[in-house]
Amino acid sequence: MHDEQPKVLFIGDSTSFSNMYLRLIQSEFPDLKVANVASASEAKALISPQGTRICAIILSCQHAREAVSELESIAQTMPSIRPVLAYQTVDEVRKALSATDRNAIVERLSFLPLRARMDCTITVLRLVLSGERHVSGEVLDMLMAWKSEEDADQNGHWTLTAREQEVLEQLAKGASNKLIAREFDLAESTVKLHIHHIIGKLGVSNRTEAAVAYVASFAKTNAANS
Repeated sequence: MHDEQPKVLFIGDSTSFSNMYLRLIQSEFPDLKVANVASASEAKALISPQGTRICAIILSCQHAREAVSELESIAQTMPSIRPVLAYQTVDEVRKALSATDRNAIVERLSFLPLRARMDCTITVLRLVLSGERHVSGEVLDMLMAWKSEEDADQNGHWTLTAREQEVLEQLAKGASNKLIAREFDLAESTVKLHIHHIIGKLGVSNRTEAAVAYVASFAKTNAANS
């Protein structure tokens, strides 16, 4: 029998979410169950259309950056779940988002500053649970600066993340999703998500065309440098 009580799921260790912090939040939301897991993989294990109903997932930025891609994968699989990124500093947000396709996930993300007073934290969570998004002013400034940089770039250069470039290199070598996942210690679902983003950014139709584009670019660069 599944737990019928809806949950708010926090992903992170006690450095990000102390027991006291979680108890205070639980006291403000008696109709919800506040739960905590250590990793995105543990969170995914709790999620299924027939399983426990999860209203929101709050991921600590102090986690591995790849966890943000996992959060994006979860959000795509279960659109009813509201994804939230919790952070201490804006630099943490910048580093976390640099590991994923920020334009895809930022449209759904809310941002929870961990250094805020508890009453402000509760207000943000109430907004999120009511279906609204919350973006703090400092994060909004950072996102707008990013957008300005993108708009100013008229050179048509690929804007792949470091991880996407690594995945693309493996694609060009003919590696399967399973091999790529093993190479970088990723879930296969995360690899598929990276490939989806690569195909979209390169304006190609499939992984084969992406690999061909990479090889052609590599050859062109070598010719220019010789």
